[in-house]
Amino acid sequence: MKSFLEQTIREAGEIASDYFTKGVNIAATKLDPDDVVSEADKALSKFFTEKIYREYPEHGIQDEEQEDVINPEAEYRWVIDPLDGSRNFAAGVPFWCHLVALRRGGETVMGGVYNPISDSYFFAEKGKGAYLNGSKIKVSKQLGIDYAFGVCARAHRRSHADLYAKVLAHFATTTKARLGNYSTMLGSCYIATGGIDFYVINGGVDHDYFAPVLLCQEAGAKVTDSDGNPWQAGRSDLVMANPALHAKIMAEISSIRDKC
Repeated sequence: MKSFLEQTIREAGEIASDYFTKGVNIAATKLDPDDVVSEADKALSKFFTEKIYREYPEHGIQDEEQEDVINPEAEYRWVIDPLDGSRNFAAGVPFWCHLVALRRGGETVMGGVYNPISDSYFFAEKGKGAYLNGSKIKVSKQLGIDYAFGVCARAHRRSHADLYAKVLAHFATTTKARLGNYSTMLGSCYIATGGIDFYVINGGVDHDYFAPVLLCQEAGAKVTDSDGNPWQAGRSDLVMANPALHAKIMAEISSIRDKC
């Protein structure tokens, strides 16, 4: 399944790159006007679903763009975001990716994230480490918030929106941390490489999180919700960093919550 995942996600990258070069039409919007679905999203959804079903007809398939889960009671389930960062993609911004997670018994056992523009393939398997294009990767050793590069994002439509608005304002005004927001979970993969030090967001759902969470955990990150509990499916709030920095980030979030 490991080689199948890489082959499939790279083939998807070829399809997406062709659309990206030519430009796409917006097919629909979701909860927000900037949460778009392009013709590329639909084509990639069809590609992933059909390819996985042909290879593993007994497996479950859960795709962001599909309303129903295929084989919902199956032991294995593929959870796919065929094009994460659709707004970037449609606008010609080259920061987007494909997200694929393989779940078994409610646990993510394998995950792949691919950015065709930079030919960056992130892969993790439960208990076997995290890799970028075949080379093992690890989280940063950054200990101080003021010297950290973090991603903070707040989605008003998701849970904990008020808290995350305050968290974003807090880090922007009371620390010296450099902050970014990439509008795709591709940015979270750089927690696993050590390029980004912390990641604090509330804007995703399960298909956004499964593969990156496994990747970052396997690279040594601590991954929790904003209450400090291990992140679980169904939570949109997410905090990731190396364990020492994570404790400091959580202390800041706790102090903000106490003032609310």
